[in-house]
Amino acid sequence: MTKRRLGVLLLSLLIVGSIYTTYALFNSSQTKKGIITTGKVKIALNDLDGLGNPFTEPSAKMVPGDDMQRIVTVKNEGNKPVFVRVKATKELVDAKVDFSRDDLALISLNYATDWQVGADDYYYYQSPLVAGGETTPLFTQVSLSKEADNRFSDQKIAITLQADGVQADNNGLNSLEASGWPN
Repeated sequence: MTKRRLGVLLLSLLIVGSIYTTYALFNSSQTKKGIITTGKVKIALNDLDGLGNPFTEPSAKMVPGDDMQRIVTVKNEGNKPVFVRVKATKELVDAKVDFSRDDLALISLNYATDWQVGADDYYYYQSPLVAGGETTPLFTQVSLSKEADNRFSDQKIAITLQADGVQADNNGLNSLEASGWPN
């Protein structure tokens, strides 16, 4: 009886093994993992004085007809080409009298020709900026017109800068055609 049970057990194992082997011959499965690495868009806005130091509020006061050096560039700190844009907003901080938009035009920035103004008042750098590259200056000088009257006396002028960058690869032919700009 023990031999018979052993024989049945061996025969059962042989049948199960045959079925499994036959099943394995007709089925196959394989898994592969492919990793895709994306690029990084990262920019740095550089705002320097005429000596190459970070721009701070100057101690000297401007009077009508004065110019002050202020050099604004953008550097690509990412690993892919980017399109960049910068908006410079002029305003009087804690103005002691009322000023109109026309009055603010008496404060001028000498914008460079490598930048093109868009309908949204942003200045778009015309070329893609390569990884590690830096733009030519957006402007290098702030001027207070000789036409500025006494309302400008003892005022603080703020020029707020906002810079944005988007990928250049597969994103239009130039910065004005690019999509993905923040609102």
